[in-house]
Amino acid sequence: MRFRKTAAGALILALTVLSALHAGGRKEEINMISLNMLTDESGGGQGDAVIEAGFLPGQHLSYTFELYESVGFDADYRISDQSVLAFVERKEKYVNPKQMRQGMTGADDAEGTFVFRTLKPGRATLIILHLFRGDVEKEISFRLTVE
Repeated sequence: MRFRKTAAGALILALTVLSALHAGGRKEEINMISLNMLTDESGGGQGDAVIEAGFLPGQHLSYTFELYESVGFDADYRISDQSVLAFVERKEKYVNPKQMRQGMTGADDAEGTFVFRTLKPGRATLIILHLFRGDVEKEISFRLTVE
């Protein structure tokens, strides 16, 4: 891994190691890198951001966002070059899963996660769109270099 900001790179490396230890050696968790750690969410998360980072082929990247569909909070993504970076899956972790299964109104408060995989050397831009009732509230661009 290579990061433009040394402190951010060191933080991601440390968090990746801690996440690997916490995962108990599960391969899918060990190779997952959170893109959230590269963002600066302080100051209320206002404004758009552009982050540059480097990765190796075969690494899994995740981005976690607020998901509350009945209220209107959601997210979407755009990938500039899908031969370099591929979407793998969207995960949802509900705050109240039992109430959600029972169909209770307002029980869909959740944390959403997009998972991506670097495929081959090259450059791609990943744009995360934070949505509120279909409108873009915030946009974060990750300029990724895969080496």
